[in-house]
Amino acid sequence: MSANSHIRAHGITLALTTRPMRGAPVPGVPRLRRLTLLWAAPAAVLVTAVLIVPAGITVGFAVATAPAVPLWCVAAVLAVAVAVAVGKRAGDDAAADKLRAFLAVATPWVVAAACYQVGRGLSPAGARAYLFTGAMVLLAVAMVAVALALALWLQNRWDMWLPLVAPCAVAALVSGVAFRLIFQRLADLFGLDSQPAVFWWFCLLPPVAFAWTWFGFATALLHDGIRAVDAAPGQAAHLAALTAWQRSRHRLRELRPVILVLATGIGVAAARMFDAVLIGVPWPLQEWNQGATVFWWRLASDPDSGFGPEAVYAMPLAAMVGVAAWVFQNETGSGRPAPAAPSSTRIRDRPGVWRTLAATAVFLVFTLPILVLIVATFWGPYGFQSDAVTGLLRDRVLLGSLGSTGWVALASTLLVLTAAVPAALRLAAAAPERRRTRIAVAGLVVLAVLPVQTYLGPIVWAVEHGGLAGTRTPLILVHAAAGIPIAMLVLRAALLAAPDGAAALHGLATQATAVRRVLETAWPALGAVAVLQSVQVWNDFTIGFLLGGAGGSPWSLLLWGEARQFEENSARLAAGSLLSAVVPVLVLLLTWRRCLVPGLTGGAVR
Repeated sequence: MSANSHIRAHGITLALTTRPMRGAPVPGVPRLRRLTLLWAAPAAVLVTAVLIVPAGITVGFAVATAPAVPLWCVAAVLAVAVAVAVGKRAGDDAAADKLRAFLAVATPWVVAAACYQVGRGLSPAGARAYLFTGAMVLLAVAMVAVALALALWLQNRWDMWLPLVAPCAVAALVSGVAFRLIFQRLADLFGLDSQPAVFWWFCLLPPVAFAWTWFGFATALLHDGIRAVDAAPGQAAHLAALTAWQRSRHRLRELRPVILVLATGIGVAAARMFDAVLIGVPWPLQEWNQGATVFWWRLASDPDSGFGPEAVYAMPLAAMVGVAAWVFQNETGSGRPAPAAPSSTRIRDRPGVWRTLAATAVFLVFTLPILVLIVATFWGPYGFQSDAVTGLLRDRVLLGSLGSTGWVALASTLLVLTAAVPAALRLAAAAPERRRTRIAVAGLVVLAVLPVQTYLGPIVWAVEHGGLAGTRTPLILVHAAAGIPIAMLVLRAALLAAPDGAAALHGLATQATAVRRVLETAWPALGAVAVLQSVQVWNDFTIGFLLGGAGGSPWSLLLWGEARQFEENSARLAAGSLLSAVVPVLVLLLTWRRCLVPGLTGGAVR
């Protein structure tokens, strides 16, 4: 090399370095590339042992009991998969257009025939439960559409997100208690005494409680996502040259991955609705006001039914949520780079009178259930009372259950992070266009939304016969296995969205460099995964209800026991609900702008 380390050409001076450089790894084949496959081993072993193998056992029992139901589920899934794949990969010639037109007509008929045959294979009560679940899923989709319209209308004109976000951190069991108090008091106020009136009145409780829980979360997340799109480099000048309608279309196109993932998550939550119905709807009315999960629990609780009928009943729910999640993931497979994280600065515009009144109304609507719980705790038939609060503070069983729930949430969150981070890093380093990578991502999407009914039956049998009943170990493992797929998807998306996120495995980099790059580029996603996992485990009722015991009962199981005499224990139920809601609400509010919004909108599931 020449002694002169400077090159001058066309008015540009380039300086050659004579010492090792720091920064992105140099191109080349990474050392011990095959050894990095072991990074995914802990996550693969846990997910396989806790989710895949029990789900396979459930499918086997379903095929042996009533083969027509799972076979028609497979036919519907294949019809939708073929239609989506052909529509996305077929060419633009006349033959491809004819094939698309044929599939567009044939696929709905196949799905309708499958639904009809599955309905015949189920009992009338089971079919009605699936109709209820389908109606709730449609409500979830409509709710996301309304939230998107509201977020587009608000844009940067409103920043009152605290009362909107808080309900999604409240457990469904707590919202069920609050809305049962509201509906019972309103029924007494309006004089709803006849059986039909009471029946139709409480039919409104599950959708209202569900909308209260998730509508604010969807609106706030989409609102901050729009702010993130507008804050991206180079967007200001581009948006200024567009009309209002063109700006809305541009924002929709940029937010499409986030919208589809959000719709999938809320739709799955609607399909899994269990807690709010079980505690919010009075027992005599649940037979006609229950979803697929509640009906499955009744089958599983019947000692005379055996494992076959509940396995058969779980198949349509698994097929429905699985194919919906796969379709949405397939639609976002070629997503653009994620938008920048929204700024944490508060909006300083001066609101008008009508906007102030609207903000006040929204605040009252979203805080009303919490205010009802406070009133029910301290105000009884004879005036002010504090017995419920003092009784809870002296109740060592309930306080111990809160401590047990906290330990389970902490242990499962640590297990998810330690298993998902290396696996997500290895998956992000793989070429996205390779068939193996696409299969792995699609499998993770399906596992992330897999209903608990699909794998929980064999796990309960293994726990009871393995001497682990009443311990925390099964709860920790099941919660961790259920949280790993979504954690890997979020972390992989964050790594792919960052400029140098997965570059550490594409060059001559050490493992220390890889870990450092993960911490630098994906720390908001790490925080989002930790918050979502801990809040979900803290608020869980279904898994703890079926696996918990004397040594591992979560607080929600004890609250449900108190709800058997709802009117007599309403003050204690309200106090226990408030006590349990404090931790997740504070965690969510403190991390919303710092971790959750950047982690969820900074990388969409690709």
